[in-house]
Amino acid sequence: MSEENSVPNDSPVQRYLDQKVEHLFSGLSVASHSQSLKLERQAEGIQKSHELDFYSTTKFKILLSNTASALRKDDTATALKSIDNA
Repeated sequence: MSEENSVPNDSPVQRYLDQKVEHLFSGLSVASHSQSLKLERQAEGIQKSHELDFYSTTKFKILLSNTASALRKDDTATALKSIDNA
């Protein structure tokens, strides 16, 4: 009975089904790869954002230090100039 219902390996129906299964799995693989690339790009963007935040924070700390140094010397003109140039 199972031989009556089985499809020969070289039949057009079997080749069609094999091709459909292959396309399904390759499509899943492509979707998975695409999702991985998307996550990698997001991670790179977050990393760059953190680098920019660090750079901005560092610039601010330098500005603050220079301004404080100028104010300690009672040099308000230099302090204001450094703030204006920021």
